[in-house]
Amino acid sequence: MDPDACPDAGTMGCRAVDPPAAEVDGDGCPDAVTIDGREVAAAGAHWTLGQPGDLAAVGDWDCDGDSSPALLRPASGAVFVFPGWAPADRPVTVEPAGAVPGGTALRARPTAGGCHELVVERAGGDAVVVAVEPT
Repeated sequence: MDPDACPDAGTMGCRAVDPPAAEVDGDGCPDAVTIDGREVAAAGAHWTLGQPGDLAAVGDWDCDGDSSPALLRPASGAVFVFPGWAPADRPVTVEPAGAVPGGTALRARPTAGGCHELVVERAGGDAVVVAVEPT
């Protein structure tokens, strides 16, 4: 049996994709996501989030079954959560979902329910979970 043809646990008929992953091309299957600072790419698409020096992460923050990007602005500690993926012809603007002064890294931490917590790490080593309201 071809392992690439095996469905993953959550989406029948889709290839298993290692995290981070998100469905960005409309085919109903998760796509592998690459993140480099504030640059995010998946399924041939590319997004530049925020400002130079900002950091992105991707996860299912609100447990709706869809992964989306989030952004940390280390200069201010502001954390932004995007409701979804912006189309190529329309930028998306969001208000900060919270702030974590001293934040140096942003990551998705899987939960037992299959969602993700939005975690900001500080230089001192502690981590702060940013609450995300359902959209």
